[in-house]
Amino acid sequence: MNLEGYVQKTPRRGTVVKGFTTEEFRDILEIRNYLELLSIDRMDTRERGMCLEQMKKLIVEMGNEGLERRAYAKLNYEFHYQLIKASRSEVIQNTYSRLASPLISLQSLAFMKEESIRTSLREHKEIVSLLEKGEMEKAKALLNSHNLAVYPRIREMKGLES
Repeated sequence: MNLEGYVQKTPRRGTVVKGFTTEEFRDILEIRNYLELLSIDRMDTRERGMCLEQMKKLIVEMGNEGLERRAYAKLNYEFHYQLIKASRSEVIQNTYSRLASPLISLQSLAFMKEESIRTSLREHKEIVSLLEKGEMEKAKALLNSHNLAVYPRIREMKGLES
């Protein structure tokens, strides 16, 4: 984690998890969105089929009653990571993987309200449906709005300014 910039070592004080500024929150979420949209562009039919199969399994798990928000956030990350895997790009996969820890933390904040989880799950189902139909541009548009909706929820939970 130190190599990835998520912890800070201070002499005579030890190691602490780094906090993120508002700009860093935004950067992480924008990079995530860009990589996911790029992955859809790179996806071919074979990868799309495998991706969709895994996404559907994750949706079932995400819909389980009583799932804690941190567990939902981890499944959410895995759902979105299926798009990344379908890109067939090691560079995209490695870059996205480095965002895992902060993304899961940010998503845990974004899913503080039950309504956010319901909306997320509904949109995941719609994204899968659009990808199944081969409506890639519509899937990208929905994914983009789905991802952009995270930042205002985090800002609200953390009491951050725009």
